[in-house]
Amino acid sequence: MLLYHSVGEMMSKIEIGLCGPGRHEMPVSEFIYPFMVDNPLDFTANEAIAKEWLFELDEEVNEIHLYVTGLSPVLTSFMNAWLQQLVNYAPSLYLYHFNRDSGDYEVQQIIY
Repeated sequence: MLLYHSVGEMMSKIEIGLCGPGRHEMPVSEFIYPFMVDNPLDFTANEAIAKEWLFELDEEVNEIHLYVTGLSPVLTSFMNAWLQQLVNYAPSLYLYHFNRDSGDYEVQQIIY
């Protein structure tokens, strides 16, 4: 998990992959879920994994940069867990989607 601190500001960000390693090269080496998720449609179990990961975040982290490559049920499970954290504390969320035409990632900020 890459953790960056901005000099002179209280801004920290984490760059992490959703599932992997796997389908595409990613500029990260740590992931929330393994490449082969046992049951992508077990929303309760997948949300629990995300909640645990979010719970363990340092409270100084205010940005999550999440690299995603498909597996929509797992992504929505993560996002449900993240949205539930908004009541207490939740860092800003940026999703990075693989662009097969350019071979790079396109960022999408989730606005709440």
